[in-house]
Parts: sequence; structure tokens; C-alpha cells
Amino acid sequence: MMERSKVLEYINKVEEELLLQNRIRFGFDLVFLKQIASYPGVYILFDSDNLCYVGESSNLRERMSDMRHTYKHTIRKKIGKFHFDGKIKKGERKFCPQVEERLNKFFSEKISVAHVPIDFGRTEIEEYLVDKYEGSIYNNKSNRYVKPFNK
Repeated sequence: MMERSKVLEYINKVEEELLLQNRIRFGFDLVFLKQIASYPGVYILFDSDNLCYVGESSNLRERMSDMRHTYKHTIRKKIGKFHFDGKIKKGERKFCPQVEERLNKFFSEKISVAHVPIDFGRTEIEEYLVDKYEGSIYNNKSNRYVKPFNK
């Protein structure tokens, strides 16, 4: 069994790597997607220079591709509601065309991505970071959330 201090040291190392690496400007083309490898890992999004979202995926490239569509990623729904007062009508899967257009522009101009490959422990790292940055990011603690052991 790994000691708590070693686990926290590992998580802090991953966090530091995410925060300090060069960020990739979000895009809607293959040039953007080709910069994201098809491996499992943890990613963070920045709105300009402010950390705004933490996520994990078994395939980072596919997840970034999903993020181009409101019906496939909650961050688009949250930003659309928060920044553009967007509402999704019952039975619909995305905002009206005007809000979707504004949302795409917002992502292209303001959102950047950093990611780190991680084979296992992705969910635990994501949950730890969501807990750490709660209140300043768009994430909500999920139903799967487990209170970090250091509290």
C-alpha cells in the first residue's frame, strides 16, 4: 500500500505539470485535435489564464472532440448558461444557433487546454483537484465523488 504522503506527492506533481506546461488553444479543426494524443489522462481548461475546469478521460483526443458539441460535454452547457444566459429547451440537446455560435467563438478565443497522460488513478486526481479548486471552477462534485483522504 502506498503511503499518503507519496500519493499526495504524486498528485501534486501531476497538478504542477498541468499548471506549468504550455497550453494548447482550443480549436474546432484537426490541427487542434492532432496536438492532443489519444491516451488516457487528466486535463484542465483555462478561461484566459484562469483555471476553469478539471476533467479526466480514457482518450483525451476523443474528449476534446466531444467538447466541440454541447450535447456531449457539460462544460459547454455551463459556460453557455453562465456567460450567454443560454437555455436548452426541453427535448433539445443544444442551445439555439445564436448561443452555439457565441459559445464556439468563446471557446476559440478564450479556452486553452493542458493535459497529462495517466494510465490509472485519473478519477482520483480529478476528484482531488475538483475539491481543491471548488468554488472557482465550473465542476460540481459528482455522484461518484469520494472525499479526499487528506481531509
